[in-house]
Amino acid sequence: MKDIKNIIVCFLSLINAIVSKKNIIIFNSFPDVSDNSLALYEYIVKSRKDIFKKYKLVWTVSKGNIKKCQKILRKRTKIDEHIVVEKKSIMGFIYFFVAKYIFSTHGYFSMIETSKKQLHIGLWHGMPFKVIGADLKHANGKIDNADLTIASSKLFKPIMSHAFGIKQSQTVITGLPRNDVLLQNNNFLKKLDINEKYKKIIVWLPTYRQSVVGDIRLDGNLNSFGFSEILKNHYDKFLGILKKNNYLLIIKPHPMDMLCNEEFKQNNNIRIIKNSDLDKKCVTLYELLASCDCLWTDYSSVFIDFLITKKPIAFVCDDLEEYQKTRGFFFNPPRDYMPGELIENYNELINYLNNMDAINAKWVTKRQEICKLMNKYCDNKSCERICNHFFGNEGN
Repeated sequence: MKDIKNIIVCFLSLINAIVSKKNIIIFNSFPDVSDNSLALYEYIVKSRKDIFKKYKLVWTVSKGNIKKCQKILRKRTKIDEHIVVEKKSIMGFIYFFVAKYIFSTHGYFSMIETSKKQLHIGLWHGMPFKVIGADLKHANGKIDNADLTIASSKLFKPIMSHAFGIKQSQTVITGLPRNDVLLQNNNFLKKLDINEKYKKIIVWLPTYRQSVVGDIRLDGNLNSFGFSEILKNHYDKFLGILKKNNYLLIIKPHPMDMLCNEEFKQNNNIRIIKNSDLDKKCVTLYELLASCDCLWTDYSSVFIDFLITKKPIAFVCDDLEEYQKTRGFFFNPPRDYMPGELIENYNELINYLNNMDAINAKWVTKRQEICKLMNKYCDNKSCERICNHFFGNEGN
């Protein structure tokens, strides 16, 4: 069976090597039509008419998701026609074989070799704080097959290059496309039917401990302190403090997390928002982040992106040592690179809620230092830099 699979992979790689390429750009992401790939696609459609006219833009998505993705693209771009095909279909493979460019967030047919006439740019989905790619303990050589990738600063150049088995010269410092929206002033919350006036809006974005989608794994402590414990064991008291302070807490579980399959109580001060909710309202995660006043997370790379907003961050986690042993970090000791209050239990969280402004004020200088280290650019021009690098700047 393994020999047959290897023969098929070699055959597909041979086809890709000999087929001539056309002016076609493939976009792919997980979840479908999201993250850095969507941000770059929208920028090209809206702001780079020269690229839009010269190249056919194609989205490849998961099975059965074409109509839903077309609907999202129509709403977001105000353009009716978008080419969307299933990635693992005959048309998906045909477009793969003839495309000059591929932009992806999670690799693209990683077993099949890209052609020398083809450029695969791995946009990835965040600068890695936790270990990724070839640096994972059980990677078994399974890494993204991108020809180039991007980074947010020179700090991440060697990290991204080693993780994906490419030279540092193949990692381009541009910033991340999805971050451009973080500095916009649009009130995206109205689209999510959040119209009440709150003193603060907090978004809580934990990474997963037990994944049930994609790379199935257990990182850190499955029973670590987090929103599940609070909403199950401390709901009434916790809600009372949010109401007293007039805070809205929006909890967004990781799309790969087993907790996405659970239902939790909600009200005017606690909202659970999943990917499906964002899709229904045609809002991206980073548009949601742009509208909040404070970020809570743990080891998710989202805090690196959020630093460019200069808004406060808190780290809600109690399994740093376990996570270091099971998954690992690129930074040691990791706590030195986490510029915000560390909250390890319910009492500490309550104290933080009651004294947010004073506690967050202590971390302003540290946030600035880490931001400078991790983000070369703190602007909304990452998409522009990527397009200029790969396609020239004729459109600007």
